[in-house]
Amino acid sequence: MSKQIYLKIADTVVLLESKFEYAKNDKGIAPERFSNFFYKKAIPDIKIEIQIVEKFPQDFYRPDGFSTIHPQDKSLCWQWEEKKDYFIFRSLVEGKFQLAQIEKNFKNVRFFVLPQKNKFIWFATDVIYDFLQILFLVYFAKTKKGIFLHASGINLYGSGFVFAGKSGVGKTTLAKLWNKYSDAEILNDDRIIVRKQNKQFFIYGCPWHGAFSDYLKSRMHPAPLKKVFFIYPAKKNILKKLNFFDAFKLLYPAIFPVFWDRLSLNNIFLFLNDLLENIVCFSLGFRKTKDIIKFFKEKCLN
Repeated sequence: MSKQIYLKIADTVVLLESKFEYAKNDKGIAPERFSNFFYKKAIPDIKIEIQIVEKFPQDFYRPDGFSTIHPQDKSLCWQWEEKKDYFIFRSLVEGKFQLAQIEKNFKNVRFFVLPQKNKFIWFATDVIYDFLQILFLVYFAKTKKGIFLHASGINLYGSGFVFAGKSGVGKTTLAKLWNKYSDAEILNDDRIIVRKQNKQFFIYGCPWHGAFSDYLKSRMHPAPLKKVFFIYPAKKNILKKLNFFDAFKLLYPAIFPVFWDRLSLNNIFLFLNDLLENIVCFSLGFRKTKDIIKFFKEKCLN
């Protein structure tokens, strides 16, 4: 009898399935990081079959395709390679070797891992971190279904607001302030998925977040996107509306681009162009105090 886990992330149903048992105690990682995205049995958009093998084929270790490098020790992290009929993903992180064969329509994935301490069990986190995130990045870009933003996001009074920016500008701090001093629903403090459905943009939370996780509840449902803010720390709260070109210059560094694939990158550019033509964007300098909540509600809701 197969062992199954259903997930729903950004209106995409993923089935993790294997003939092998999966570990209930998932390496001590707080289960709410992904259990909030557990879903009922449904027809999956993506089916991932997990197999446990004694060893990988010899060509697993060859440096083919696009490779990411660890910034500190310069070791290989993961690779993405395009074959004629499928994609290949390899994780080369010590202690987390993985191999995946992905159909080009993304409907079926064969995912291979090694035994864990000589036990033929698998961990959901080994699939979700980081393979599923990388798979979603490529899947959304290839199929024109959406983008990832390096941003925090909230649902306030039924509207979605995104706060984008590079590391250290205060995305997590702002999420904590919203969580503590307002009734806003925090979707994520570090990664927001944006999709367009029925001519409207929506934002979604996802299992991959930053340092702040206290807000985690159920994060499957989206919020219609109303405005995007590019934040930075300031001595006083400052709001400035941006034109298309200034907004694009700030938004592009906040995306997670599939830059090794020209078609995917073009799809992302088209999505960004559509987004900026339809969603109002602002720069928002803010003091890292609860005063920003009142300022935002007075200046930014209309």
